[in-house]
Amino acid sequence: LERMTEMMTESEAYIALLEDTLKRKKEILLFLYEKTKQQQNALAGDKMDSEVFEAVLKEKKEKIDELTEIDEGFDSIFKRISGEIKEHKEKYRDAIVRMQALIKEIMDLSMKIQTLEHKNSERFKIHLAKEKSRIRDVKMSSKMATSYYQNMANQHRAEDSYFFNQKK
Repeated sequence: LERMTEMMTESEAYIALLEDTLKRKKEILLFLYEKTKQQQNALAGDKMDSEVFEAVLKEKKEKIDELTEIDEGFDSIFKRISGEIKEHKEKYRDAIVRMQALIKEIMDLSMKIQTLEHKNSERFKIHLAKEKSRIRDVKMSSKMATSYYQNMANQHRAEDSYFFNQKK
């Protein structure tokens, strides 16, 4: 009986840890959503603010790595405790309901982030295409200017000069 009480306490601790993990995941997703909106602002307009865009990208990567660790931890704990939860659903009913609500919020946030990321990706592609075009135009202008000056330099030869021909 004493072992059973100890096990229940351990199970309750694991369930509380699962809830805390979901709360932390939600916080990270809120952070990622705000950072994705910052990227959207950096992509707004004709010229992309690449410094802001890259800084936000770095911050997001760190949080995504943290999110991956959290997911792995959650899965590990859930595998350990899932049998206990299934056997005693009624005992953990309130915790299950809270976790389900958190999971729904997490899913909603994930969808918002994915939608915004897709829009940002499209805008980023447009900025890249514009930048490539601008670089191509600059290269073309440079080639044309170089070609023009070379042709002009080659056009004026001493033997073609009017005065040179008069002296003959």
